[in-house]
Amino acid sequence: MLFLLIQLKSIQTYTAHKAANYLSSKLNTKVEIGNVDIDFFNRVVIENIFIQDQHKDTLLYSKKIKIGISDINLEKHTINIKDVLLFNTTTKLIKYKAEEDLNLQFILDAFASKDTSNKSNNRPWDIKFAEVSLFNSEFIFRNEHDSSSSKGINFSDLTAKKINTYITDIYFVQDTIHASVEYLSALEKSGFVLKNLSSIATISPNGLRLDKLKISTPESTIATDLVFKYSSYQSFNDFIDLVRFDAEFDHSKLELSDIGFFAPQLIGIKKSIILSGKVTGKISDIKGKHMNLQLGESTQFKGDVTLTGLPKIDETLIYLNVEKLTTNYLDLRQIPIPPFENNKTLNVPESFAMLGNIKFKGTFTGLYNDFYAYGNFTSALGNLSSDLSVRHDYNKNKEYYKGKLKSTSFDFGKFLGAKLLGKATMNVDIDGSGLTIEDAAAQLKGTINSVEFNQYTYQNIAIEGGIAKQIFNGKLNVKDDNIDFDFIGNVDLRNKLPKLDFVTTLNKADLAALHFINSTKKTNLSTQVIIDITGSNIDNFIGQINFDNTIYKQGDETYKMSVFNFVSEEDKGIKSLKLFSDFADAKLTGIFTLLQMPGEIEDILHKYLPSNFRNTDKENLVHENFAYEVKFKKTDPVTRLFLPGIFIAPKTCIKGSFTSENDQLVITGNSPKIDLYGHQLKNWKLDAQSENEDLKLSTSCERLHITDSLWLTDFNVATTTRADSINIGITWDNKAAKRLYKGDLKSFLFFKTGKRVEFKILPSLFVIADTIW
Repeated sequence: MLFLLIQLKSIQTYTAHKAANYLSSKLNTKVEIGNVDIDFFNRVVIENIFIQDQHKDTLLYSKKIKIGISDINLEKHTINIKDVLLFNTTTKLIKYKAEEDLNLQFILDAFASKDTSNKSNNRPWDIKFAEVSLFNSEFIFRNEHDSSSSKGINFSDLTAKKINTYITDIYFVQDTIHASVEYLSALEKSGFVLKNLSSIATISPNGLRLDKLKISTPESTIATDLVFKYSSYQSFNDFIDLVRFDAEFDHSKLELSDIGFFAPQLIGIKKSIILSGKVTGKISDIKGKHMNLQLGESTQFKGDVTLTGLPKIDETLIYLNVEKLTTNYLDLRQIPIPPFENNKTLNVPESFAMLGNIKFKGTFTGLYNDFYAYGNFTSALGNLSSDLSVRHDYNKNKEYYKGKLKSTSFDFGKFLGAKLLGKATMNVDIDGSGLTIEDAAAQLKGTINSVEFNQYTYQNIAIEGGIAKQIFNGKLNVKDDNIDFDFIGNVDLRNKLPKLDFVTTLNKADLAALHFINSTKKTNLSTQVIIDITGSNIDNFIGQINFDNTIYKQGDETYKMSVFNFVSEEDKGIKSLKLFSDFADAKLTGIFTLLQMPGEIEDILHKYLPSNFRNTDKENLVHENFAYEVKFKKTDPVTRLFLPGIFIAPKTCIKGSFTSENDQLVITGNSPKIDLYGHQLKNWKLDAQSENEDLKLSTSCERLHITDSLWLTDFNVATTTRADSINIGITWDNKAAKRLYKGDLKSFLFFKTGKRVEFKILPSLFVIADTIW
């Protein structure tokens, strides 16, 4: 028995060598076969088979090939193979630079029949494979006619390693291969990993049909019926433009980095899409019908898609028929932008975060950074309808837009960061750029049906002009129940200090209803205002403000003012404020900061009454040195409105000076007549000044009328204030002293103060002396 086995082994070895020699002679190339094991013609095992191409490179090498044969019918030209198993097999198909055919062609030519006389012998063989399996195999394809390189899969220079597959029901119909791929995994040298592919496949020189296709990679899971159409296998060398496909996806997860292996322009992108729908066309001209795409946590698209120009994203024309698009700030800012290898994402203004989940329905046409959008937006801040073209300028990092914009209760105040501004409903033509309060600039023309400002809703506003960075230049007309005015001019905030240059005619304005003043009475202001100033507050503005023919009504009272001119000038650091009006003329000249005046006054009072006033941090205050003067005219309209019960006669004058470095304060004043709540002071005078630790004040009048029939002549009050103490001295004509002491003086001077006061009568002086606490 052992002898028979040895003899059989010798025969198989001889057969292997004989077959190798025959093939070498037949093919005129090197062929080696390590061993052939034939089991009663039902199974053939070939070990260490090597076939060299005509360029002395490997065409085929396999460590072991097992072939199980079910049936061979020479008369019918049929071969039924039960299974084929290939272990550690390497196949190289090469089209050399100087040749038109693959390196396999010489084998096909060698076995092609030369006899055409016998038609039965020319009948093609019908070969069927029940099963084919590859284990740890390698496939190489190289087309030396194409020297182009690629960062992704190069179909002219393919190397697939670690190929493991199990294929069943393989048969040939002319030039078409039919098979059922139960399992296929591989690793391409570009780095593309195919974990598994299964499908019922039909392969021909002009088409590839993959029914029930399932593909999985480390990041993607795809389920579809896929059809590729091409003119020849060579079309795969230009897969993007020459291969058409038709696919129906059902909730597939597609990692765009996997697409990058086939479309190198997408290399570097790292984003997953969940997709369903029908996709047809070529990569360079792709159409999607009834698509449902999910990107990121909250972004979803439903509708139809046409993309022309892929994989060059920045040149791809996009058409979207959007049934539903939902996204938000976090998802938008994670969208990759080319070049993807730089790992840059879409630059989205932070104000978009306040929009919450944004929903859009409409159409979108153009490039991803230069498009036309028509439809309706809904967001957490309100609704917008757009008929806009939008373009992103990467050099300036800014959006440009033009078209029509409608809003319904959209909160522009929150979106733009403008505190006084609120929701607006409007219909305007817009042409502008920028999406933040810092860089927005737009021309507007249309109607603002309503807008919230300072907690009041204005209605019926016609606007025509430009807005930029809180700059308005144009016309504004408001016809509201509580305000009616026309505005023409500009408000320019582009520079460090804003410039205001406009004329407005205010026909009416209920300041109380508009929340500019607190009043339970109905108010109305009408005036014409001319403003030409530069500045952001009272301390830095230069220019003039003119109010003409001003009429103000509050309740049943009417106040008129013909002229009110306010002028601010500065020369070599010395500033002057001048007021010219019906009720007073005033002038303030020197170095001063009005906004810190309350702090300066409190600091002065703290020096003399430290328990009652806080000490201001002088290091943060500007050193001031100024003089002032106020000349009163007809004050009735103003005092009746702001100081009811007080009358100041024309030609009343108050002037003085202040130096903060040494707290030097001087105040002087005089008036023909002052009426304080029915008590008249005739020929009133005032003199006050600070001296070291004392603040001295003296005020007097020729006659103080306490009632119509009771008065004091030569009335004088002198005070000295120091260290929380006020010494008060009062003198007047002594003839009335005894009568006043009976209660009138106390009632007049102190009935509102609640302070305890002691009186002492001297021969020629009536004195009140006490400490006020």
